[in-house]
Amino acid sequence: MSSKAPRFPPERPSDVPGPNAYSVPSPPRAKAPTMAVASHAPRRIDVTATQLPLAARNVNVAAALPAKGAAADKEREKLERRLEKAQKALQERDEELVESRREVEDMAVELRLAAQKRTKLEASLAKASGAPKLAALQTSLQTLEELHTRAKADAAAQIEAARRDAEEERKQRELAQREAADAVRTGARLSSELDGLRKEMQDLERKKVASAEHRLHAAMSERDAALQREQAACAELQSAEQQLDAALASAEEEHEELEQVVQRAALLSRAGCELGERLRASQLGAASLQLLNSVYRHENQLLRVRLEAASAECSEWHGRQAVWQQERETLAAQLNDAHAELATALPLDVATFEPAVEPRAPAQLDGLAEVLRAAAESRADLLADEVAALRHTQVEQREEATTLRLAISASTAEQERLASAAAERAVALERANREALRAVNAELQIAELQNAAAEVQREKSLLKDANKALLSKISNARAKEERWSDEVEELSAALTRATAYEEAYGKLSVQHTHLLSRFDDAASEAAELASLNATLAGHDNGAQRILYVDRLRVDRDEARHEALALRLELDAAQQAQTELARKLECFTSIDMPLHERPRTKVTRVRRLQRPLGATMPTPALRDEQSAPAAQPVAAAKRTPPPPQPTHSTPAPRRAAAASTRLPARRTPIKVAPLRPAHHRSLGGGATGSDWLDEPEPLQVRPVTPGRAALGLSAEGEMTLDELRGR
Repeated sequence: MSSKAPRFPPERPSDVPGPNAYSVPSPPRAKAPTMAVASHAPRRIDVTATQLPLAARNVNVAAALPAKGAAADKEREKLERRLEKAQKALQERDEELVESRREVEDMAVELRLAAQKRTKLEASLAKASGAPKLAALQTSLQTLEELHTRAKADAAAQIEAARRDAEEERKQRELAQREAADAVRTGARLSSELDGLRKEMQDLERKKVASAEHRLHAAMSERDAALQREQAACAELQSAEQQLDAALASAEEEHEELEQVVQRAALLSRAGCELGERLRASQLGAASLQLLNSVYRHENQLLRVRLEAASAECSEWHGRQAVWQQERETLAAQLNDAHAELATALPLDVATFEPAVEPRAPAQLDGLAEVLRAAAESRADLLADEVAALRHTQVEQREEATTLRLAISASTAEQERLASAAAERAVALERANREALRAVNAELQIAELQNAAAEVQREKSLLKDANKALLSKISNARAKEERWSDEVEELSAALTRATAYEEAYGKLSVQHTHLLSRFDDAASEAAELASLNATLAGHDNGAQRILYVDRLRVDRDEARHEALALRLELDAAQQAQTELARKLECFTSIDMPLHERPRTKVTRVRRLQRPLGATMPTPALRDEQSAPAAQPVAAAKRTPPPPQPTHSTPAPRRAAAASTRLPARRTPIKVAPLRPAHHRSLGGGATGSDWLDEPEPLQVRPVTPGRAALGLSAEGEMTLDELRGR
């Protein structure tokens, strides 16, 4: 776009921007760089900071220029950085040149003063040589030369004597240094030996303490183990005594049972004797004999029963005796040391406990108890011996602990002795340090003497040094002047080369200014075009505003139509779901008892009245009957919206709306669902109706006299057969 005059009046757009209007952001303004320019003075250099004639960069160039402009900006920034570096270098070189020229001026002033002094001395010398006092001056000069020669010889002799003294002092100092170094090495060796002895003593003490602690812990652990073994043995002895007491108690109980069996056998023998007497007395008659025989048989049976009971008791006693024997064997196995004695004392004959063969079983049990007591006493004696041995070992451990304490005391004494030796070595080290300090003091005295000799040499070479310094300053000043002149030439050449860059930078600045002006013109023209576009878009044109509002209304009507269709479909789906749920509950309620049926839910399904003898209609017939009544309602619900203007709606939008719009469903409508009057208030609507919006007309057929004669009204309940038929 050319930078011509604007084609539109410079009016700002309205407060409400159009769809294509935008605001131009103000780019940041960059600060113009400064450049140091040196004015070439004849002798001194004046440095002044001047502002380059550059345009203010108030717009971001990268936003308006292409890639070539961005590359030019980068190159310009690079040149600016290089130019700034060159300016800084020029400033530094100018400052150094100013300082060097000032030093050269100072040197020139000194040279002029020296030349004036020289001319004055030459004039005075010429005046003196022409005067009559020349011979006197010459004689005085000779005298001064002789005195100077003598003074020089005396000074040389003194210097030689001082040198010899310094050499002797140096030798003495070196000897003292060697002695001090030997003392330091000896002290270091003694300190290292002392540290080694300390470490060895600490290690020895640590080892002794560790070994003593280890032996003490071992003795304590052995003593604890012995005490635990003693406690375990005591516990085993107590458990053995308890088991022995239990075995004796069980043996006494079995002995009592055996005595009861013996008493029963004695009673049986007495009964046999009485039976014999009765048999002798039964010889009086056959009838009495038969009676006695029957009594005898009965008593024999009783006797057999008693004998069987006695044998069972004996077998039970034998089983208990075996259990007791097993317990005794386990007890003998637990007693380790008394196993052999108990094994020899425990063999018992089971037949000795039979009441008919050996009646002295209690006496044998007493003997066995005595044997067990003797074994327990022997075991107690063994345990007592073990306790005595443990006490003896405890005494030995105490003696060992005493020995360890003595060893620890000996180690502490050894440690004290080593500490005393370390103190003695520390005293020796301190003595060596004092000797080293004396040697250092001697070195300081020698250094003072050397300083005095150096003062004499310094005073002697003072004039030579001053003359050499003046000559070196003059030569250095000349070298600096030459070097600075070379640098000035190099900087002037660099400045000459930089002028080309400055000219290029000026050209770039001019181009940048033109580009900024063109960018401002383009921004203003874009703003005007945006305002014109907003005006043409319909904000100010009446006809276009009407079309725009009409298009918005059409879009709104289409959206409402789609929302209404979706709402109708949702209502139909919800109604179908509710109907299916009701039917499911009705069919599930058939198997329930009459007093538990949900009558309010079953009777919500209405039906058409038909004659009493008529058969149930088929599903196809019901659909044919319900179709004429359902057509008005369905037509009312599927009434399309009014036609919308299509001249402002684009074809793609209408196609998208048609693709997203769901097809209308043809939901079946019930013809005339019947429901009782007392359940009508429980419906879904506010008036008790099943429908949400408008009530449907009922088509009621006339009731036959046979139906009314049975006591059923027009809105009666369904029977089980009718429900199954539907």
